[in-house]
Amino acid sequence: GGAANGGAIFVAAGSLRITNSTIADGSATGGNGGAGVTNTQNLTSGGAGGAANGGLIRVDPSATLADIEFSTFAGGQAVGGSGGTGQAPPFTGPSGVASGNAISAGTTATALSSVIVDVQSGVSLCDGQVVAAGGSANLSDDNSCSGFTVHPLPGTTLKAIDASATPAYMPIWGSPAIDAAANCQDLTSQNVATDQHDTHRPQGPKCDLGAIETDYIFVDGFGN
Repeated sequence: GGAANGGAIFVAAGSLRITNSTIADGSATGGNGGAGVTNTQNLTSGGAGGAANGGLIRVDPSATLADIEFSTFAGGQAVGGSGGTGQAPPFTGPSGVASGNAISAGTTATALSSVIVDVQSGVSLCDGQVVAAGGSANLSDDNSCSGFTVHPLPGTTLKAIDASATPAYMPIWGSPAIDAAANCQDLTSQNVATDQHDTHRPQGPKCDLGAIETDYIFVDGFGN
């Protein structure tokens, strides 16, 4: 089966920069292995399933740069393809390997003030070189993203909202993402003055992690 790379974004070469963005509910699924055949000479096993790299983003080793700033990644899933059915032992081909439900990085992907959540299917959120920028705060549901703070209650960091007809996520009441950014600057030391929905940053004493600033009026769910 063929390989799947990046359910939302595949960076084969060049550079990537993501700021104030939500990437969610994507998947990369490897192709299934072909079936074995029977002929007059031999019996064959099924083909191998294809690999899946990066349920949301795959950055190949040939990429030069990958920067992630004030962004949210949620609900990604990488699924290896199934092995094909064969006609001889071992009858079924091997399943494809899955890596990085959210991000699979063959070169360094630097994250600043971002959130990567929603562990699924036993595959870690990050694979490869996904690292927190020095001195920055980032949040995740497992310890696969280097230098990220791991939330003690996976799956309770964010809530889905529908603002400006754009599906998005913002921190729930009491989330460690609220007011957790070291500052409101990007990786080039420029001020990030608004969030994904053009809401002013910060809404509290500090900027929140992720793409959406918490609205203090509605954060307890009253707004829904």
